[in-house]
Amino acid sequence: MVQRVKTALSLGTLVLAFGAMSALGCASTGEDPSGGGQAAAAGSSGSSGGGSAGTGGSSGTGGSSGDGGSSGAGGSSGTGGSSGTGGSSGTGGSSGDGGSAGAGGSLPPATADDLLAVTRTCPTVVANNLPTDDQESGPVTLCRGNGAIWMDSDMQVDCDGIQTDTCNPDTDGQFQPSSGCQLSGDINLDASQIPWIVWPADEPSISGYFTDVQCGTVVAVIYDGVLVYGIAGDTTENDGTGEASYAMCIALGLSPDNECDPNAMGVQSTDVTYIYFTGPNTVVPELNLLPDTQAMGQQLAAQLVANNPH
Repeated sequence: MVQRVKTALSLGTLVLAFGAMSALGCASTGEDPSGGGQAAAAGSSGSSGGGSAGTGGSSGTGGSSGDGGSSGAGGSSGTGGSSGTGGSSGTGGSSGDGGSAGAGGSLPPATADDLLAVTRTCPTVVANNLPTDDQESGPVTLCRGNGAIWMDSDMQVDCDGIQTDTCNPDTDGQFQPSSGCQLSGDINLDASQIPWIVWPADEPSISGYFTDVQCGTVVAVIYDGVLVYGIAGDTTENDGTGEASYAMCIALGLSPDNECDPNAMGVQSTDVTYIYFTGPNTVVPELNLLPDTQAMGQQLAAQLVANNPH
């Protein structure tokens, strides 16, 4: 009985001792339920720290401030610099071309009637009583205006120059194989192809009246309402006026078998108007370039009409 009590006491002592040791162990390890709650709190604080770190990640949203960098797209406002295209309004300066239209003078083309209205007057008489080429139809008055000298005379047909099927000794009893003016390389002109007129450059008694004329001077010839541009292409030693190439005669609409026949008398009345343009830029660069002659003639004729009373 006593032994059992002792044993019981001993066991109780052990239990108490073990409980005390357990209490000490739990206190040291924090395994108390309330301590576990603290650990959980610590853990939660870690999770909150992690969350706050996430918030730091949300500062990555600040990286979305990189979108603010997209405000660099605002730099695309530099496109506003494309308003420099507005500078292309400088193209408006190309309206200066309009001024060039002024250079073209935008003068209306001259008609035969326009030119005849000018030549009906005689601002300055250069010479009176000049003979015609046939010495029968005169007298002829040579006049000077602003940009030209002109006269009304008859028209004999000139077939001199290079020999062709149309112009040769057989078709022209007075044929000469040379022309007073030549192309580059001393090549004679073709009277059957180039509209020209003859001027008395080799006749001292009247050549002084034609000092403004030279080979290639642009001329205008009018007959029966027909206007043809040509050049000064041949010279004569005669003191008469009024002679033109076979090509000029045909261009005026006259018959190859009648008036334009070199052996015939041509136009015998003084109804042919000859206009020699004078001044700068009145000589063609090449005598056989008919388009150049036509273009220059049209321009010079328009200027003549604009610059002279009529």
